Amino acid sequence: TMAQENSAHGAPQGGFAQPLLRAHGCRRVTLEMRAWLDRADSFKGLPHGTAKPLTFLYAFKDAEPYLGLPAHAYKLVDWLVRFTKPQDWEEGSRPIAWPEARRQEEFLGLSTRQTQALNRALQEAGIFVMRDDPQGRRYGHRDPRTGRITRAFGFDLSLLMERQGEFKKVATEAQIERNRMKKLRQQKTLARKAIDQAAEELGVQGYDSEDLQRLLQETEELVKAGSQCRRSEELVLAVQALERRRDEIQRMLSDLIKPVETAPMGAENSTHSISTTLIENDLNHTVIAANDCSRGRVGPSVPDDHQDRSEPKHLFPE
Repeated sequence: TMAQENSAHGAPQGGFAQPLLRAHGCRRVTLEMRAWLDRADSFKGLPHGTAKPLTFLYAFKDAEPYLGLPAHAYKLVDWLVRFTKPQDWEEGSRPIAWPEARRQEEFLGLSTRQTQALNRALQEAGIFVMRDDPQGRRYGHRDPRTGRITRAFGFDLSLLMERQGEFKKVATEAQIERNRMKKLRQQKTLARKAIDQAAEELGVQGYDSEDLQRLLQETEELVKAGSQCRRSEELVLAVQALERRRDEIQRMLSDLIKPVETAPMGAENSTHSISTTLIENDLNHTVIAANDCSRGRVGPSVPDDHQDRSEPKHLFPE
């Protein structure tokens, strides 16, 4: 027992003088693992007929990618939970699974050392605790009539139920983070495209400068850095920096391209053109009127030999 092991190390009964402890035979137990054991000991179980072990498993499944656990973690926990029965999670019982070590190794496809390392990692993370007999063996017995566990040593899975709320919170926060990262990646893409389009237009206009080359170099570095960000707190900084450079290059483009004047040939040319046109029109009208008069199309028709030739007539009488 823990108290016996402490005594063997010279610690008082029930004390925790040593930072590294040994419990249940030869298993080493850290203070962190001891804390998880104490929490598992507080397991009370659910009322009769209300336990649904798969709900605890699925809460863990949703959180597992964000807990920093080694490979095969969910595969192992899923396998262990399926050894239990609903009554194991009820009041007066405890959900313990006791598969043989060799069977576990075969199921996971791992060596003995790899399997032991995985078991220990999940203990330290508070996913389950080990309940070994003094010789470090796993075994159990069920009442053939009720199906309840009467004695068992192995994987105690009660922490899955105790920490269900924590796992749900981790999964919810992870979903919020995923949504934030998705939005930031979209902003990053839009900013980069806007910079590329502005740079292309500046090139068409034949514009180049040290400031432009510096801006394009910084854009390339920020895009690369943003692609390596794994947290929104980091990515938002890269996106903000890209958007500042987008605004800067768009100002360059705006300063280069001036509004087109409504009179392309200038005010003087425009006035001259209008005046000339008016003069030409007046002359045309005068010639046409003169021709009409010479042909007798103005006023009553008079024979040529009766025309008054004493004075020339004004084309446009007062």
